[in-house]
Amino acid sequence: MLSRNRYIGIWGHYLNPAGFMAAFFGKQNRIPSMVSIRGNDLDREMFPPGDFARLEWTLRNSSMVTSVTRALAAKAE
Repeated sequence: MLSRNRYIGIWGHYLNPAGFMAAFFGKQNRIPSMVSIRGNDLDREMFPPGDFARLEWTLRNSSMVTSVTRALAAKAE
């Protein structure tokens, strides 16, 4: 499908799993990815250690990160 359609970017709504998939797809296909932090999808205590590592990878490998609040943006930084 990627060969038939030219994508200029991909967006993942929430960090997990959509954000991870967007960042992974974007990295693999050399297109920008954007992920959106929507709420408790960034709280470390909500995830086992391996899952939080995946969230951190998603944040580091996304071209752009958005959030619904400044507090969540600061937490992501």
